[in-house]
Amino acid sequence: MNSTDERLGMICRIIKEKPEIGKTALMKLLYILQQVYKVPMGYNYSIHTYGPYSTEVMNDVDYAEYLDLISVEVVPYSVGYTGYRLTPKDRISEAVEKANVSLLGYEDRINEAIDFFGEKTAKELELSTTIIYAYVNNFERVKESNNINEKIVEIVKKIKPLFTEELIREEFEELEENKILEKAS
Repeated sequence: MNSTDERLGMICRIIKEKPEIGKTALMKLLYILQQVYKVPMGYNYSIHTYGPYSTEVMNDVDYAEYLDLISVEVVPYSVGYTGYRLTPKDRISEAVEKANVSLLGYEDRINEAIDFFGEKTAKELELSTTIIYAYVNNFERVKESNNINEKIVEIVKKIKPLFTEELIREEFEELEENKILEKAS
């Protein structure tokens, strides 16, 4: 399931269910769907300022806007920052329906991901996905350690110094408790 139509369908489905989602939150939900819930979208991710990032996702968002499936609006935030709000347009259902055949085998996983992560803010998703990324990409290196959890917390703290170790540890424990890290491996 990694054709452009299928990927656009997934993007549109999320935006339809979560109108006014931002680009960062969408990027993180797609990462979670692919990495944790094994929905094969074919995106390549690397670590970036706001956690796992894929240029391909941004290209697909731009393409969805070009096709008039979604609207991308610049939104001012406090302290001079801006973000993006993605909203559905009239034709969005066409893209979702076009991809539905491919998504049928993944419905439960998609629903579970949206239920568990869908209400988190972009900042919370940034932390969750950075922990998942660090865990997946460093597990083999740190698995012999006496305390894998603390090693991952240290790695995430280096990547994301703005988060406290306590907050990273709490989120790590929640992800572990809910078997998210196990599913991501």
